[in-house]
Amino acid sequence: MLISIYAHSARVSLLDRSYYSALNDLSKYYSLLKQSFGREEKFNSFYLTSGLYYFFSGYARERLPLLTPFFYHYALGNKEKGIAYIKLAELTDDWKINQEATYFLMKINFDVKENYTEAARYCKKLMVIYPENLLFQLYHLRISLGLNRVNDAKTALSTIRKMAENNVQLTVDERNYYICNAEAVLAKYQEKRK
Repeated sequence: MLISIYAHSARVSLLDRSYYSALNDLSKYYSLLKQSFGREEKFNSFYLTSGLYYFFSGYARERLPLLTPFFYHYALGNKEKGIAYIKLAELTDDWKINQEATYFLMKINFDVKENYTEAARYCKKLMVIYPENLLFQLYHLRISLGLNRVNDAKTALSTIRKMAENNVQLTVDERNYYICNAEAVLAKYQEKRK
């Protein structure tokens, strides 16, 4: 569980381009993480944690080659191995690990690789399981725009508005966040297309 928490923190830092914060996260939990390396076949959940480490440490080394000396005592990152492991995690019988892997595959394909077709595939899987999840609906809108499917994006915006307005568990600020964010993403896309 601790490995997952630290991996999530490092991933968020990397996606926010807070590379130094990500390095700090890596140094805090590496001693826990390295105990799981090579044990993935015995405990399939480690495919997710190892995969995230391999992918994001490879990504960080690629993005910041000047920091390579700081990685000297860490296992080498490898984006391809990381993706392969995360895909294996997606096939596990543990629904939490399976769905987390699907989420990360969507995020990596959208945010890092800009492979919108693959991102759409993973997003669709998540939306089937969680049709009322506003975050996944927002990703659906963004991915649709990445694929230049404006009508799908407009439909997603309508869905987000309706779902946010009808969800009594959300505060007014939370409702506005999703609606305004979706509107802004679509408006920015349309402005660029002019």
